[in-house]
Amino acid sequence: RYGGQVAAARVGVALQAKPPENFRFPAVNFVDEAVAAELTRWHIPPAPLCEQSEFFRRAHLDLVGRLPEPAAVRSFLDQPDTPDRRTQVIAALLQRDAFVDLWTMRLADLLLISSKKQGPAGSKTYHDWLRAQIAANAPVDRLAHSLLTASGDITEVGPANFYKMTSDPRDMGEFVSRTFLGVRVACARCHNHPFDRWSMRDYYEFAAYFAHTGQEGNRIVLKNRGEVRHPKSKKIAQPKPLGGRLAPSTGDDRRTGLADWLTAPDNPFFARAFVNRVWKHLLGRGIIEPVDDVRVTNPPSNPALLDALARDFVSHGHDLRRLIRTITTSRTYQLASRVNAVNRHDERFFSHAYLKPVRAQVLADVITQ
Repeated sequence: RYGGQVAAARVGVALQAKPPENFRFPAVNFVDEAVAAELTRWHIPPAPLCEQSEFFRRAHLDLVGRLPEPAAVRSFLDQPDTPDRRTQVIAALLQRDAFVDLWTMRLADLLLISSKKQGPAGSKTYHDWLRAQIAANAPVDRLAHSLLTASGDITEVGPANFYKMTSDPRDMGEFVSRTFLGVRVACARCHNHPFDRWSMRDYYEFAAYFAHTGQEGNRIVLKNRGEVRHPKSKKIAQPKPLGGRLAPSTGDDRRTGLADWLTAPDNPFFARAFVNRVWKHLLGRGIIEPVDDVRVTNPPSNPALLDALARDFVSHGHDLRRLIRTITTSRTYQLASRVNAVNRHDERFFSHAYLKPVRAQVLADVITQ
């Protein structure tokens, strides 16, 4: 890195000198094809498929946040263990109310829904709106567009609570970039980012999208005044997407241009950041880790896998349930956590199931059960 310019090269060393003998990783879908290619490249032998009981417990904890009931366990174990049976279990879990509850909670954590921020009435309206979106399997790009362009009374308009996070457009820009793009731009508030391509100009031009958004009591409103100025040049910053071109005016609400850019099918960040978050929830580690630190100097462990997931997500209408079904029906998700002498050292390429802690809320429900 030099003078604000950053480039990166990936260098890797195989975990053993020769490819493993009898390497076997039959692919269920494109997820497995991408994972198998990397395991072959780095000479990493994969773990076997997890046992029937392991899969049943894992799927319930990850998809509905509960342990399976004893009667359901006995019924599942009494039948032959086939890929179709496992797929049927996943399909049934995706339709349960508990799935809606768990994944509403996960997105609520991402959006920082809290009565401390939005107040009791606002946070309830916000949460109820979000739950209705998950229950209806609303496209994730449409959900994000609604949040970015929201206004009105926070006790009546759920998405408007998105702007109760802060009244400072700079803080709002940082929140939006981390939440929806997986990009940390905070370093560029005072100087060019030392490990990424973002300059101070990029930072303040992105923050400018939120300069006309204000709060009046319980209402999120659009103002016709207020601008963001570059602290060094003192010039008014014109709204511009991160890494994109200066957007033309789209009427009174400049946030519409941002929302259109962010949710466009060719956006380089949005879909990749979202599928990476979902992957981490299910596999225990992101393809890019941390999930909110996407940058050239923190490359994905499997670029082909991340790109394939993002393309599939976009081409199927940003469908959350379909994304989860694609991942959980893969052999990669269903590998055992038991390791061998070689793959015990793998923490990046998903050669086995990584042990992951149970979330506090899920643990409380499990103990109650």
